Amino acid sequence: FRSVASITASGPTTFNFPDSVTLDAGTFASYLWSTGATTEFITTSNTGTYSVTVTDGNGCTDMASQDVTVLCATHSTLPYFTDFTVQGCWEVNHVSGTGDWALGTTMIPALAPASGEMFVFPSSNALAGVSQLISPLLDFTGVAEPVLNYHFATDNIDTAVYDSTAVLISTDGGATYTFLRSALRKRTTGPSWNNFAIDLLPYAGQSNIRIAFEAHGLGGGKDMAIDDR
Repeated sequence: FRSVASITASGPTTFNFPDSVTLDAGTFASYLWSTGATTEFITTSNTGTYSVTVTDGNGCTDMASQDVTVLCATHSTLPYFTDFTVQGCWEVNHVSGTGDWALGTTMIPALAPASGEMFVFPSSNALAGVSQLISPLLDFTGVAEPVLNYHFATDNIDTAVYDSTAVLISTDGGATYTFLRSALRKRTTGPSWNNFAIDLLPYAGQSNIRIAFEAHGLGGGKDMAIDDR
C-alpha cells in the first residue's frame, strides 16, 4: 500500500506573534520540508505555506502542505531589539523591478551577521529593484528620546553605481511614510558593517509607528544587508 503524507499541527495554525506551532509529518523513513529541514518535526513562528515530501521504507513518496498565519496586530514597546533569528512580524513589500529583502546568513561580499541572521537585498543582480523591509508596529508612548540604531553592510566595488537603502518612518501604521535618511552602498573603504543612529525625537510619544528600509538596487555588483550587530 502507498503511504499517504499528512501534517499534524501541535495547536492552532493561526496565532499571534511571538507564539509558534510545531508541524509533525508522521513516521516515515525520510523527510524533506520546504524549509530544507529533514526531520519529522519543524517549529515555526512565520507566516507561510509549509510542505513536506516523505518517503516510506519501500521508497514510495508523497507530499503534504500546511498554511500557517501569524497575526501581528500587537504593538511592540521600546526598547525593541531583534537579531532576525526569525522574520516574525517584519514584512517584505516588493515595490518594483527584481529582488527582495530575505533572511540569510551569507551575502556578497562575505560579511556575516553578529548573531541570528540578517536581512539581505540582492543588489548584486537586482536591476532597478526596489523592496521595503517593514518593521512591526512600534509604540513610542512614554519614550522621551527614541533612537533607531542599525547596521548596514557596504562595500566599494563600483564607483559609478549607487545602490542605496533609504530609511522611512510611518506614524499611521504604514499607510504613508516620510523619508528620514539614505545610506549608499558605495564606500571608500573595504567591505564592512557601518553603524547608523537616527534621532526619532520628533516622533516621541506616538503609538502607531513603523520603520521601513527601502532598498534601491541598480546591479552594482554586491549585496546590501541590515543587521543588529
